[in-house]
Formats: sequence, structure tokens, C-alpha cells
Amino acid sequence: MEVVRDRMVVRDSVGVVISENKDSVSNADPWSVGEEPTLTIGQSLTAPAEYQFASIGGAIRLPEGGVLVADRGAIREYGEDGTYVRTWGGRGEGPGEFNSIGGLHRWGADSVVVWDPRLLRLTVFDTRGNLGRTTRMHEAPELLLRGAIGRDRFAFERVVEFDVNELFANWNQRAEYERKEGVVEIWDATGNPVSIVGPYPHMEYHTQRSDRYMGPLRYTRRMVVGVWGSRVIAGPNDTYELRAHGPHGSLERIIRLDRSPVNPDEGHRRALIEEDPNQDRDVPMASTLPMFDRVIGDDLGCLWVRDYDMPGEDKVWWTVFDSAGAIVTRLETSDRWRVWEIGRDYIVASQVGDLDIQIAVVVSLDRGETTTGGDAGCTSTVVT
Repeated sequence: MEVVRDRMVVRDSVGVVISENKDSVSNADPWSVGEEPTLTIGQSLTAPAEYQFASIGGAIRLPEGGVLVADRGAIREYGEDGTYVRTWGGRGEGPGEFNSIGGLHRWGADSVVVWDPRLLRLTVFDTRGNLGRTTRMHEAPELLLRGAIGRDRFAFERVVEFDVNELFANWNQRAEYERKEGVVEIWDATGNPVSIVGPYPHMEYHTQRSDRYMGPLRYTRRMVVGVWGSRVIAGPNDTYELRAHGPHGSLERIIRLDRSPVNPDEGHRRALIEEDPNQDRDVPMASTLPMFDRVIGDDLGCLWVRDYDMPGEDKVWWTVFDSAGAIVTRLETSDRWRVWEIGRDYIVASQVGDLDIQIAVVVSLDRGETTTGGDAGCTSTVVT
């Protein structure tokens, strides 16, 4: 079956819906992001300790309008005006305590879930900070929580690690180029694995045996993972292809953008060195530049995909797709933002400000007047 729209062709290939988009936004909806945050937390080195962050690892907005910020082993709640309210839990190993935080996400409309990768434990709170329950995820080391899928599934990316002892024992036999593989593991709410997505090509590494150096290629390509409603997006960013998997791991949809990969040149190498002068080692660049580096589903069912953040640029483009995989709009944001959550009319992000200060921000989002039908252009009317 094939359905043709202005900017998209939809095909059904053996149960997998493939949406192919032209790289054009001439008829896209005019969305915009506020130039200045509506809320900023953590902008002063002289502020009390509860307003200073060491390393923000997640931030979400509460239904009542406040904001939660995960900072290493603590979760702090702030009111709508940015006033500190309290800290949820604390450092430790007891119920409601954390050793580290490797994921902070809303879980449905009335819960918040926190992943502690050292304790291998999920902790669930209600949206007022009351402890609900804890679940130990057995045999789950080296996992990063990427989000909740419905009410009974969680998507984890398995971190790619090297065995250091094996690495040096076989140093003289190592190939100059190596690419690791990555997977997404889907676990249920009782702490048991359900399915595996992948493996997919992940980080690319280069080895120089003569000076015992090993590290990622410049502009390394990798597997990108994100949650989109009841689906998990997982796949390499070598080409502009977004692969959506269902809660049981099966491939359900592919979204493509007709955009050709770019071969890096010396201008790209110079841009890296200008941004970080320490990057002067003669390490090869990837054969093509990554196409995108971030995917995130919003509260209304849209899928946001961020173009690869090129060094030297202070803005970055996002392409937003509706539930059928058609382009809704393209818009710019600051490349300093680490976007954690996108709601109907806001974006929650963090950034490193002046003097390397960690900052949490809320920014307004105007979705304009919808012309594609559905709720703010995200729920499509295309029959697939």
C-alpha cells in the first residue's frame, strides 16, 4: 500500500510502515521557541547550595508546574518561580535513596521514575515526592534508562564498554578501525528483561599501536536511542533513518528523510580544533558525518530529531515528525541546551553557562496554528 502526501510517501513493507520524506519544509507549520527562558535555576556561583548543580543528569516538569532536577545523587524540586522546595530522597542505599542517578523520567500522569545504575534499582515516586516502590533490576549493569514505555515497560541502552585487560593483552593485534555494537533492552516493571532491540552499529574507534592510543574517530557515528510514546527509536546515525520498535522489540516503523550524507574535509577538522585545541592528535575522521544526534518524543506524540551538532555553531536545527512520520516543522534552538522534556508549550533543558555553571531552564514553545489536523499537528490523519 502506498499513500502520497505533499512531503511524504508511506509504504507498507511486510508489516513495517516506511515513511519517506522530502528534505523540504516549504509548507511546514510555523513553530517557534522563546529566545529567553521563562525560568532559570542555578545561574549564580554565590547562590545557596540548593541552587547550584554539579552535573545535571535529567530534568522534568511536574503537573503542578514545578520542576525536578537530577544532580548526580540527588533530586531537587523547585516551584513554578524557581524557588527551592525540597530534595527527594538522599544519598544512600535505603528506600528512596540513591547512589547515583542514571535516568529521571515521568511515568504516566501521576508518577516519576528514577534509575540508579550503581544500585541497579528503579525508584517510583508520586508527583508530590512520596515514595511509591522500588524494583531491583537483576543482572542489569551498564544500563542507562532512556524512558518509560506505557505503564509496564522501560527502555535501557546498554553502555558499550571495553575490557581493559583484554585490550592491552591484545594491543599489538588490534585493528586500526573498530566499531562497537549497541543494543536497547526492554524490561518490565517487575525487574525482568522482556526483549532486545538490535544490535546496531555504535561508536567507531581508532587505534594507533605505536603510541598506545585508542579513542573514538572524529565525528564518530553511533547508535542513537530515544522513546517515542509506546515505541523505542534505535539505530545508527550514519543515514537519516529513524527505526521505531514496539514494546516487544519488533521493528514497526521506519522514517526516512531524503538527505545525503556529507564527507568530512579539512574544514571540519579545523572546526574541531578551534573548538578544542587539545584535539590536535592525528586521528582519522569518520567516512561520513553523523546525520543526527538526539531523538525525543514529546507530550503530544511528535518525534523531535536534532541535526548533528556541528562544532563552531551556536544554533542547531530540529526536525519534528507527526505520528505517521511526516514532517510537521523545523525549528532552531541553542546548541548549548541538553533537552530533557518537551511538553505542549514548553521545553525543559539544561546547559553549561558562563564560568562552567550548570543551569536548568524552562523555555516557551509556540506550536502555531495547526494545519495538518489532530492535536497540534502531531496526530496524523494518514491511514497506514
